[in-house]
Amino acid sequence: MIRMACIVSISMISFTSCKKDEKTRMELMTAGNWKIVSDQEKTGTGAWQENIQTYSACELDNYIKFSANNTFEFNEGPTKCDPMDDQSETAPWAFENNESSINIYGEVLGVEELSGSVLILTSSDTFGGTTTYYKQVFNH
Repeated sequence: MIRMACIVSISMISFTSCKKDEKTRMELMTAGNWKIVSDQEKTGTGAWQENIQTYSACELDNYIKFSANNTFEFNEGPTKCDPMDDQSETAPWAFENNESSINIYGEVLGVEELSGSVLILTSSDTFGGTTTYYKQVFNH
């Protein structure tokens, strides 16, 4: 009987210690600096076009940082494209629509994916009856 109780106890400890700590969307969003790795757009039902190749090196080292106090920071990174630019600027941000989108600078962006290492933001605009879709992928 004691042996069975020990086996059950060890099994319970093993099971609970293997349980993953699931992070909240706020914890994932604010976990670190996000750098852009892909900037895509498509018009209507067309194919996605990658635009990251048009970025200069001084743009690719920029990062964004979301803070739990709902402050968003855009930082020029180690290399500023224009030495006269501020190193960083901040603005308020907030989750919206049950944390499926965020509001930055008054613009609502969809959160297509948010994980420990990937953030995908989406948006669209319509002009003259044609809708253009945008997708930006960020990594830590």
